[in-house]
Amino acid sequence: MTAVVMWSASSIAQSEFQYRQNLTRANGLPDNAVEDIEQDSDGFIWIGTRSGLARYDGSQFEVFKTTAGDSTSLADNYIRDLQPIGDKLWIGTRVGISILDLNTDQFRNIYLDKSGHRVSAGSQFTTGAGLIYEGFDGTVWIAGREGVDYGWCKYFPDVDSFKCYSLDPSKLQDEVLSPTRVNNVLSLIQDNKDPETLWVGTQAGLVKFNIRTEETLHFYYPTENSTFQQSSNVFRRMWQAPDGRIFCGSWSGGLNIFNPADGSYTPAPYSNKDIDRPFIQSIRRILPKSDTEIWVTLFKSLIA
Repeated sequence: MTAVVMWSASSIAQSEFQYRQNLTRANGLPDNAVEDIEQDSDGFIWIGTRSGLARYDGSQFEVFKTTAGDSTSLADNYIRDLQPIGDKLWIGTRVGISILDLNTDQFRNIYLDKSGHRVSAGSQFTTGAGLIYEGFDGTVWIAGREGVDYGWCKYFPDVDSFKCYSLDPSKLQDEVLSPTRVNNVLSLIQDNKDPETLWVGTQAGLVKFNIRTEETLHFYYPTENSTFQQSSNVFRRMWQAPDGRIFCGSWSGGLNIFNPADGSYTPAPYSNKDIDRPFIQSIRRILPKSDTEIWVTLFKSLIA
């Protein structure tokens, strides 16, 4: 994403996107390459870029960056994910996890190696967190996306540590292409019908994880075309409808619907005949507009 474009709430409600302001480095944004945007409970907009973190109050930016030798500063300037949780902002960076106290503006940093073990700051084995997710009960889950072996991890605040979970690639079904990618986690959602289930979207299929028993079940869907098979089994983005169906955005495999009730996985239907196979490209985001409507952002377009 390049820079940030802001609209008024009224224009969004009326489905009329009226350009209001284009925010770039010229306005104080640390970088025009924006990785994530979130809003905290006080209404501040937090913007994670590749060159630092910015807080926007509607008129100006306050920028946070890493400072050499300061353990209370941002772990790294390359931001991958943001998640406001209570009075904290969890920040996934390229080399670690930063937790910002929104009351004091002080950072606390956590560093993990590729297996999910805690390591000290500056360790050559430090890896980052590409995904942070808050469960229904406030539990914090993280995942490293690419370049790690730990899969997904649960945070235990009482001991300030993580427990990580992964699948053994050698035990997956033979049809799985690139089985080592099963621990590259791209998305997490807790099931709205069965809160004991955490759905783990990976680069090699979908994992059903039982939070209580820690049991796993792997879903994978072979196709006749191996290239399409690999793309469609990348669960890059997920959103669950009120009826329990999960809309899954892949890379060039488009938008598909997974039904937890029967394990089926089918392409999302569309009715606009003027658009030729709109979902056969990378899905960037899936956002609910209402209980019956969603916005789907593609690599080069937006579909509602």
